[in-house]
Amino acid sequence: AAEIVARSVRALGLNPPSDDLWPVLSEIPSAEQARAIEHKLRPLRLADAEIPTFIVPIKPKYSSDLFGYPSHLFERPHQLGISMEHVYYRAAIGNEQGPARILWYLSGEKFSEVFACSTLIEAVDAQPKTLYRRFRRLGVYAYADVAEAAEPTGMARALHVIDTHQFRRPISGRVLRAHYREHRQSFSVQWPTLLQPLLAADLLMRGYDGDR
Repeated sequence: AAEIVARSVRALGLNPPSDDLWPVLSEIPSAEQARAIEHKLRPLRLADAEIPTFIVPIKPKYSSDLFGYPSHLFERPHQLGISMEHVYYRAAIGNEQGPARILWYLSGEKFSEVFACSTLIEAVDAQPKTLYRRFRRLGVYAYADVAEAAEPTGMARALHVIDTHQFRRPISGRVLRAHYREHRQSFSVQWPTLLQPLLAADLLMRGYDGDR
């Protein structure tokens, strides 16, 4: 594993990891170790690391404001434009928890695609007002939006993410479905869904390689 990472680091033009990271690369690292490596060597991703990977739907309005994709004519909030840390609110449905990865599934009327990967450091469930007070500097929602996102449970979830990196080429909905069929996982993107490890690895490699 260390040799593979070293080649990837050189190919990306990144600085090599510090000596304290090399020992864990003699075998497949734990989720927490892999998360630390990916953070230090971002945008590098260890496709076969034991990091749970979720696919999470997001509407274009919020992906545009949070991550600048798709781009629009209106300027993003300044604090988000320079931030590597974001929060996305949704209903407290599902079992996301960090450390994990999120593949963002852009869900629009005219098209759908997976366009980016983030590191999920925590998923926090609470009353909308509590979450809004804690995370308002990192999100694009007004309080009314957070309250609406909490439906139908009445509890909201804040997905606290860092190190978001857009794919070289987004993975189209057609290609995404083909990968699901290949790995025999039911296609469902209405709510956050945990991906099978091999499916997640394939999507990561396709997204970062930019090969449709």
